[in-house]
Amino acid sequence: MRLLLLLLLLLVLLLLPLLLLLLLLLLLLLLLLLLLLLCYCCYCCSSAAAATAATAAATAAAATPAAATATAAAAAAATASSAVTITITTTTTTATTTKLLLLQLNRLLLLLLLLLLLLLLLLLLLLLLLLLLLLLLLVLLLLQQQQQQQQLLLLLLVLLLLLLLLLLLLLLLLLLLLLLQQLLLLLLQLLLLLLLLLLLLLLLLLLLLLLLLLLLLLLLLLLLLLLLLLLLLLLLLLLLLLLLLLLLLLLQLHLLLLLLLLLFLLLLLLLQLLHQLLLLMRLLLLLLLLLLLLVLLLLPLLLLLLLLLLLLCYCCYCCSSAAAATAATAAATATPTAATATAAAATASSAVTITITTTTTTATTTKLLLLQLNRLLVLLLLLILLLLLLLFLRLLLLLLLLLLLLLLLLLLLLLLLLLLLLLLLLLLLLLLLLLLLLLLLLLLLLLLLLLLLLLLLLLLLLLLLLLLLLLLLLLLLLLLLLLLLLLLLLLLLPLQLLLLLQILLQLLLLLQQLQLLPLSVVLQLLLHCYCYYYYS
Repeated sequence: MRLLLLLLLLLVLLLLPLLLLLLLLLLLLLLLLLLLLLCYCCYCCSSAAAATAATAAATAAAATPAAATATAAAAAAATASSAVTITITTTTTTATTTKLLLLQLNRLLLLLLLLLLLLLLLLLLLLLLLLLLLLLLLVLLLLQQQQQQQQLLLLLLVLLLLLLLLLLLLLLLLLLLLLLQQLLLLLLQLLLLLLLLLLLLLLLLLLLLLLLLLLLLLLLLLLLLLLLLLLLLLLLLLLLLLLLLLLLLLLQLHLLLLLLLLLFLLLLLLLQLLHQLLLLMRLLLLLLLLLLLLVLLLLPLLLLLLLLLLLLCYCCYCCSSAAAATAATAAATATPTAATATAAAATASSAVTITITTTTTTATTTKLLLLQLNRLLVLLLLLILLLLLLLFLRLLLLLLLLLLLLLLLLLLLLLLLLLLLLLLLLLLLLLLLLLLLLLLLLLLLLLLLLLLLLLLLLLLLLLLLLLLLLLLLLLLLLLLLLLLLLLLLLLLLPLQLLLLLQILLQLLLLLQQLQLLPLSVVLQLLLHCYCYYYYS
């Protein structure tokens, strides 16, 4: 008995400092809770002010692209501005979701602190229950030798205290269940907020990709406009080339007119040459006629001279026979022959003068003819040179036109290649847009799946909460049963001791009858059992 009392006192002395430490921890946790509640209130006020400012800024930022879209006329610019507004709204929603996430985290910390407080309270209550049980045992051991009424009153008081403690335990367990439910709800909310943040980030990335694609489309449209302008410029160049060709044709007509004039001048020169040739022919004919006249005039003179020579020879021959007669006849005939000779000499001198004048005129005409021939040759050379220059210019113009046409063809080919590349880029952008739409659809499907999973998790959590409640109720029932059993044991302890002594006596007697133990040992054991029963 004394040993049991000492042990119980030692246990009580050991549990008292533990109770003091737990009380100090409870006070510290309460102080931390107050500080966190103050911080939480301050943070909620500041976050509300920041949220109002952010919403005002977001509305202002959303109004500016709306004005830009009202002023813009192109559809691509409108789509880009709408995408910008969508990105701004998504960024604002992400900011609000992050703030909500932080608020939920603060609430989670507060609930965790409350859970710690409740657990400490449960520990305190359990320790109190243990102390009360120990005190109850002490009271029972100390008051076994006193009266029965006082013992019963003390037992009733201890039972009432135990019931109160059990009720407190039930209340604390209910609070724990509520706090666990709140914690689970907060965890679900945090999961939902995290999923929303991830989805918003994915949407931001997709919107940024859409903005990049829209910018690429705008750049492609600008490139198409530049290509159209280049095509217009090429068409203008072609028109200018056609005008140049027309001008060249007109210049060629002018050159043809010049050639015609030159040909006309050549014809005039040829006519002049023909006229001069005719004049030469006439002069030559005149010369021939004059030569014939001279020949005709000189023939009688020669004949006369021959006649004179013949007559002289005849006279010399016939001088001997008829000198007087011949002299008279010679004298008579000499006078008319002299007159005829003088007349013939005069005609011959006039013919000579005429021939001289005709020869001088022929010389002058031949000089003029040579001059005209020189001029004709010079004009022919000029014509040949002009024709060569015209051919050379035509060849140069043809080469230039060919080069220009080749350049235009190359530019057209380059433009066609650029158009093909732009079409390919447009196709790629359309494919990327389709892929982004497919990704959005997949994200929506993932959202639906996540929502279904969250619903299933909620159902499972509810089932788990129900199971926990059932388990707690069972535990409480078991505790009550244990307490009742302890009370019954405490109340029925003397009866049990008697039963045990009777069982021991019967065993000892059986052993002594079976001669397994000697009689002295049996007597000693019986004496010890009696002493134990008496002192108990």
